[in-house]
Amino acid sequence: MQLEDGSWTVPLTLPVNGSYRAFADFTVDGERRTLAIDLNASAGPPPASVATWDSIYVVKLREQGDRLVFDVRGDGG
Repeated sequence: MQLEDGSWTVPLTLPVNGSYRAFADFTVDGERRTLAIDLNASAGPPPASVATWDSIYVVKLREQGDRLVFDVRGDGG
């Protein structure tokens, strides 16, 4: 919803407690822009616990510049 001062507001319900990053994409005078804000949800349910199980795969997460890369390999187990 656009307010009188030209700003916008959007209702947002986050599914579980935790940290989030919200993005807003828009165009001004033909130029594309993206803004972001970090959010912290604390009024919802707690996040689910991390499940553990036996797997034949090993997955590692690493940063590569501005990207996140998942390395997946079978461990032969």
